[in-house]
Amino acid sequence: MLLVESTEGGYVLTVWGEVIKHKTLEIIKILSTFKKHDDWWLSHVIEIPDEFLYGLDALSNSEIIGSDVDILSAHNRHISLIKKAHDLKLITPVFYANFADALLERTEKNLKTELIITPGIVKYVYRIMLRENSKLIRVFSHKNIEVRKMKNELKMGLTLTDKTMMFGLYKFDNTYDFFSHFTSSDRDSVEWGNRLFEHFKKNSEAVEPGEFGI
Repeated sequence: MLLVESTEGGYVLTVWGEVIKHKTLEIIKILSTFKKHDDWWLSHVIEIPDEFLYGLDALSNSEIIGSDVDILSAHNRHISLIKKAHDLKLITPVFYANFADALLERTEKNLKTELIITPGIVKYVYRIMLRENSKLIRVFSHKNIEVRKMKNELKMGLTLTDKTMMFGLYKFDNTYDFFSHFTSSDRDSVEWGNRLFEHFKKNSEAVEPGEFGI
């Protein structure tokens, strides 16, 4: 397999050479993504489909949000993003009071939301949260909120607007990391996030209001 060939003007890459060049550049970007934030990646459980791991070069211009000084900075920024986004796509392995309030605020503004949750969240909302806050019924029955569920539990969270991608993972102690998120407004990162969302959406099913006891 020739990677270069001789021409009148000198040596040029063959088709195979071009393919290897591009793949090498992708690998360099992936390594750069890991090296730039290696402490973060090495302290979290990475359970995403292989095809998206191989595409992590798209996140090379991302940043980690979260601070030891203000441990709620990432959490607050995440909630703010949920409240303000016009169209929102969410994958979440956890469900908590501030998150529920942000979704309620979206229903009051008639904003569109696509939400993918886990079987555990369906049970948690039905058994506990609806009893504590009956207003949540509006979230799971609102015409502008599409709720779907995975067949299995997830170890990652994803938040997408038309301009921003925010990505979260579990730590090795089996708790979701609320206090640091991977985020970017780079076009490649947002496109990567949208492809990841569509992958999970295709492998999920609609949640009927009756599953929440509504």
